[in-house]
Formats: sequence, C-alpha cells, structure tokens
Amino acid sequence: MRFPPRALRIAARLVTLLLAGGAHSGAAARVEWTVPPPGGCVDTRAVEQMIESRLGRKVFASSPDAVLIRARFAPVAGRETVELEVISPSGQHLGERTLSASSCEELGASLPVVIAVLLDLEWESAPNDRRPAAPAAPPEPPKTAPPPPSSSDRANRRVITLAALVEGVVGLEPGVAGGIGLEGSVSVLGPLELAAWADVLLPSSTSGSPSLMLQSWSVGASTCASAALSGNVDVGACAGGGALLLRARGRGFDQMAPDDRWVPEVRLLGRLGYLLLAPLSARLDAGAIVPFERPRYGFNDEMGHRVELYRPSWGWVGRLGLSVIWR
Repeated sequence: MRFPPRALRIAARLVTLLLAGGAHSGAAARVEWTVPPPGGCVDTRAVEQMIESRLGRKVFASSPDAVLIRARFAPVAGRETVELEVISPSGQHLGERTLSASSCEELGASLPVVIAVLLDLEWESAPNDRRPAAPAAPPEPPKTAPPPPSSSDRANRRVITLAALVEGVVGLEPGVAGGIGLEGSVSVLGPLELAAWADVLLPSSTSGSPSLMLQSWSVGASTCASAALSGNVDVGACAGGGALLLRARGRGFDQMAPDDRWVPEVRLLGRLGYLLLAPLSARLDAGAIVPFERPRYGFNDEMGHRVELYRPSWGWVGRLGLSVIWR
C-alpha cells in the first residue's frame, strides 16, 4: 500500500526543515531493516527520494561512514509498530524510538518524520564522548615579537647620537676633579662614527699655602667603532685628539701670575651602552686623556729656589650619562 502524495509532501517538508537546521545536516544515513514490514506497507525509497530532491543533495547511502537507522517491524495488539535505533558510524548507540500506528498508511506517513528527528535531535543530544569529533580549526601561527635589529642592520643605518655626561678625572688636576661634558656623533661607514666633544672640569687646588688652583677645558673630535652585543647592549671604542686649556691661579703669594695654556691632547675611551627605552640609552665611558705638554706650576721662594706645586699627568677619566639616539 502506498501512502497519499499529500502525506509524502508533508513528511518530506518536515524532514527538510529538520535536517537543514541541524548541526549535522551534512551527515549521510542508511536504513537497515532487521524485520521488514509486509510488502506495500512502507515505501522507504519513495520517502528517501523526496527528501533528497528537497535538500538538493544525497542523504541516504550504503556507506560504512553513514549513520545507521536500524528498523524492526513488530505488530503489537493489532497496531503497526516499528522499533528504530540510531547507531553512529563507529558503532555507538545514539538513541532509539518506537513508532506505533493504527494502519500502514499512518505508519508510512509518520516514519520519515520520526527518522529525521532521530537523525537530528538524537545526534545533537548524544554526549560529547559518543559523537565523532568535529574537525579542528587550523591552529593560528604563534605571535612573536619582531627580533631586535642585528649589528648588520645597525651598520647599514645612519645613526645620530647626542650625549650628556658627568665625569670624574684623576691626574689632570690636583686630586679628583669632577665635571660635565657634551658629545655628538654620527655614523659614517658601517660601525664607524665621527664624534665631537666639549667638556669642562671644576677647579681643584693643591693643599697648603701657597697653593695652586687649576681648571681645565677641552674640545676635540674622535673616531669611534661600535658593535652590538645583544638587542639592548652595545660596546665601542674611541680615539681622537683635541685642545686642552689649563687655567692656573695662585693663592697666598705674589710671585706667580695667572697662567692660561692651550695644550694638545689625545683621548682614548672605551664605552658601554644600554638601551633603556628607545631612543634613550644609558652610557658608561672609561679611558685616558694624554696631554702632549705637561707644564710645571710653581714659584720662587725667598731664597730664589724654584718650588714646584703641581705638574699635570695623564688624566684617567670615567664618565656616566644618557644618550638620545636617532636611527
């Protein structure tokens, strides 16, 4: 017996809506009758064709990867009854339903809807560990910070630096002389830089009386070479020359007149830089100031003997400051 076309259309429409809205609407299915109904009672192929034409794709297939609907026809107490069981492609039990109707026609009209509900709702309500895992989304590539510029990158850039430093010098003036300095540099070829400086030391005096007060000023230029140890640390060395002004004054005697002398100097420095927060960098310098001339400062005592108060030597210098770097 074939059920009316109207029932077929209603059943197909319900299955279409259910399957189209389900999360697994793309899954294939197959029906297996362990006890088939009597001939002419249920035309399963007609229902399958109607559903597939409405969905525009193939739903039912004899494939091992398809969801299995296992059906068993079992009339009970004069009613047409079908027991349905849903089994996943891996063989796990997903759900079951029992459908009972007073006639084959009623059973044939209801069966497609019940099967669709089982495919859709029972699959959705199955525990996560009983469903096949959904395809995992491709992992996002790890986000990494851009690498710090290498020494070769720095070598190819024009770098301009302006530094302000405090310094201490031993040997150039009596005792330990403190001072301040300014320096500017520009890269010219790879790691090489040209630098110019100007600094001044505070005056310092010899002990006793009479005494000598000496103060020094200097300007000059140097050539530096630098290299990066890591992303934030760099080292360098500088060698250059300039002019050193030694300004001497005497105290407590009349024999010595004020004396200003310009003396050539050579300056050798090593330096260590640490980038704090671009473009600001901390800087530590250490080295020597070598005057080409070392004048002797003194006076003649009452007996006409020359008394030397002080003679400058090499100046050992340490400097600490901040640099602003433009790349």
